[in-house]
Amino acid sequence: MKKLISVLLIFIPEILFAANKEWKSGYVVTTQNDTIKGYIAYRKSMEDQEKCLFKKDIRSPEFNYTPNELISYQYDDGLCFQSKNIKTAHLNGKYFVECLLEGIINLYCAQIDYSKEMNNRKSFGPIVTAFLAEIPKEDSWVEIICPADIFNDQLESKQNDKKLASLFINQIEKLKNDIPKSSYNQDKMIALFKKYHDLVCTDKDCVIYKEPHKRPSQFLTCFTSFGFQKRRTTDLLDPK
Repeated sequence: MKKLISVLLIFIPEILFAANKEWKSGYVVTTQNDTIKGYIAYRKSMEDQEKCLFKKDIRSPEFNYTPNELISYQYDDGLCFQSKNIKTAHLNGKYFVECLLEGIINLYCAQIDYSKEMNNRKSFGPIVTAFLAEIPKEDSWVEIICPADIFNDQLESKQNDKKLASLFINQIEKLKNDIPKSSYNQDKMIALFKKYHDLVCTDKDCVIYKEPHKRPSQFLTCFTSFGFQKRRTTDLLDPK
C-alpha cells in the first residue's frame, strides 16, 4: 500500500500540471545547433526534466522534445534548462535540468524522486529539490539535497557542508565562511560557486542564469489536493 501511495504521489502532479500549462516566449537549441524561437510550456514540475513542450506560434500544435533532441531550452526571462547526462544517487540518465551557473564548476537545480526515503519518513514529500554540481573536467557530479525538504534538516545541512568543503578543498580557507547553510538558498549557492570560480579562473567570467522573482503560481499540485503545502523551487530556495 505504501508503494502504491508513493507512486500515486509522483504521477498525480504530472496529471494536474498537464491541465495547467502556462506558455512563455523562448527558444530551443537542437542537437544540430538550430535555434528555434517560439513558446515553451512553463510548469515547474518534475516532468519538465524529461520533456520540453514547444510551440512555434501560440496557436500552433505543441511539439514534444526529449533531452536527446535538444542541447537546451531557454525562456526569454532568463530561466534556462540544459540537457545533461547525469549520474548521482537519484538521477541516472539524460535530463533537462535548470542551469544556475556555468563556470569552472557548473551549478544546476533539479527535482528528484525521494519516494523511498519518504517511506522511511526522511522527507516531507516524494519529490524534493536538489542542487547538482558538475565538474566538467572530471565528468563527475555532486548531489546536494535541499535541507528544507527534509525532516532532519540540520543533519542534511551538515552533510551538504562537507560535500561543499570537499568540492572547494583547494580554496577552503577563503570559502569556509560562505559554506554554512548556503545550500538552503539559491542566491547563496550561486554566490558561493561564483566566488570559487573567480578565485581559480581569473581569465574567464562565469555565466549566471536567474529566473526573475514572481508571485507563486496558483496552479494545483498534488500537495494542495492532498492537504499539504507545496512551494515552488525558487520560492523554497529563495524566499522573498
